[in-house]
Amino acid sequence: MQGSDTTLNPYLAFNGNCRDATLTFGDAIIMASDGMPENEVVFGNSVSLSIAALALEDGERIFNNLSAGGTIVMPWEKTFWGAMFGMCKDKFGIDWMVNVELNDE
Repeated sequence: MQGSDTTLNPYLAFNGNCRDATLTFGDAIIMASDGMPENEVVFGNSVSLSIAALALEDGERIFNNLSAGGTIVMPWEKTFWGAMFGMCKDKFGIDWMVNVELNDE
């Protein structure tokens, strides 16, 4: 799917703690709300939110903040594809991937 005037915004659902978890992220919009009381939100592993940071310091800060109180799935480290990368599940059960491309200058 392509389209220059089309956007994709992730929408996260929480079990009553959305106000604690809602994010702002540069110009990106991450939408979130609490689920319906009669339908408990069940978190799975079929979706991860991937963040591509431009600066190494930003990527590391983002990864550390997201993983605080959660679980590190892959530690923040250099990868075979020439990036710093890490995966975590935050304290709300959301899966995240953070990537920063390294310049080999």
